[in-house]
Amino acid sequence: FFFECNLHKMPDDSPPTKEELERIAKCMEKQEFRELLNEYLTAMQDPETKKEEEEYLKQLEREAEEGNYTMQILIPEPAFCVKCRNAAREKVYINICSSDKVEVFREDYTGNSRGAMWHVPLSVGKPRPEMDKHGKEIETYDAVFNPKTVQLANDSNKFMCFLVEICVEHI
Repeated sequence: FFFECNLHKMPDDSPPTKEELERIAKCMEKQEFRELLNEYLTAMQDPETKKEEEEYLKQLEREAEEGNYTMQILIPEPAFCVKCRNAAREKVYINICSSDKVEVFREDYTGNSRGAMWHVPLSVGKPRPEMDKHGKEIETYDAVFNPKTVQLANDSNKFMCFLVEICVEHI
């Protein structure tokens, strides 16, 4: 991977770009998209559907525990996105996210000239396609850290670059 380290903060209330609005308008022209969107919006407005989804996720976690393996469902909060390039010079997105289900980072002092050893837990999802602003499919990964780890990255550019390096090593 070659770092361009283009960081994109993900504000909660940012307005859609012109390109995003054009993409939405193009999708709305398709009958199948409108039907799927309507079905999704209807389901999301139903508190019973949301409750069923949460119960299903809890059931999966219970079944995992009963089956002698551990599984936790992470529903991460977005923090920022990093655009990198792979060895073939193709764009790759890394969505840095947070969840309190991931352990907080730990700094262990070594007592010698090396300073400290860092233990930075994370969970990296499998690659999935996402569309860039030009409508091109881009390989995208979600990397989930503890919220305190992400906060330190937001406070320190040096630590942010360290997190990005960790993500690239795990992809």
